[in-house]
Amino acid sequence: MSKILMLCNTYYQLIVAIQMRLTIFKDENVALVLSDHSRDAEKILEAIKRESLFNNCEFIQTKKAISNGATTSIIRSIKQGLFGKQDYEIFRQKYDKFIFYNLECITYSIYNTLLLYNPHLKCSRFEEGILAYDFIDKKIKKIDLVEKIRKITSKNIITEKTDSFYCFYPSIYKGTLQTIAIPRIKANGETAQKLAHVFKVDIDAGYKEKYIYFTSVYDFEGGAPIGEFEIVSRVGEIVGKENLLVKIHPRDTRGKYEREGFKVDKNSSIPWEAIQLTSDFSDKVLLSTTSGSVLAGSFLSEKPIRTIYMHKFCNPKNNTLAITSINSINNLLKDESMREALKEVYAPDKYEDILEL
Repeated sequence: MSKILMLCNTYYQLIVAIQMRLTIFKDENVALVLSDHSRDAEKILEAIKRESLFNNCEFIQTKKAISNGATTSIIRSIKQGLFGKQDYEIFRQKYDKFIFYNLECITYSIYNTLLLYNPHLKCSRFEEGILAYDFIDKKIKKIDLVEKIRKITSKNIITEKTDSFYCFYPSIYKGTLQTIAIPRIKANGETAQKLAHVFKVDIDAGYKEKYIYFTSVYDFEGGAPIGEFEIVSRVGEIVGKENLLVKIHPRDTRGKYEREGFKVDKNSSIPWEAIQLTSDFSDKVLLSTTSGSVLAGSFLSEKPIRTIYMHKFCNPKNNTLAITSINSINNLLKDESMREALKEVYAPDKYEDILEL
């Protein structure tokens, strides 16, 4: 029996981890670490404990350790990647494998700690939606520098010890890692039922509106704002604000849409995938600028939902993360092998086209 540690920074990653635990890792000893990158994460971890989903689990606070771009923070992050350790009890054990998605300096500090107990530790990545597949083989500048220094100083390099990528759609991934397929989540199956309990999905909370807009993080992360709020406002004018429900990204704590009078999903802190698997949304229209959740939910459910991407109307030129996401969307929409799966996905050239789709 292998002993595995999974690191989750987002709720989507958590959903993937739960599905992996209940399927391909059902006979393994699996520990879960959930960070504070999403709202109410500590409460969600308590629900996971009640469901006895993992052999061990712990909540950790790492959000402040992610660099905000200041020179001092970058230097501190690089030091963390080179020499950092973690004091949480869950890391002071011998694991056979470490599985993660985000490759940050904080990930390296966890890796440094795990190596103390198993210098031969193996590593794998796992997915965070199909739009994130392009990120798997890319490294941010800090990590590139950390790894160059680690190489010079003969320290283990995590990317050289990573040999596999767990994902739902192996055919889409074009990188260098070996892919391992994760089984799809069945509607109302064991994983869907567990997710409903963990996230306390309340379908009675709403979803009477025909149009549901999923906001992204790119008005407050990744660089300069891309103008998503203006896009949502324009959509509200076209379809009628009374017919539009806005699902706020779990990391968006600004309260901007509420202050401007938009109807905001009361389940906004709950990942859409967990919601969609519990009910029938086939009569709705999903909209987003760059969100991968609108696709992931449909791919994981029995009935695809009409989805409209609005990225043609934003201004991402000063937001590198948004540019990468938009490129991933465009590449996906042009992929012939995905034509059947994406038959209900559109990217209009004019706002007014929304009413025709």
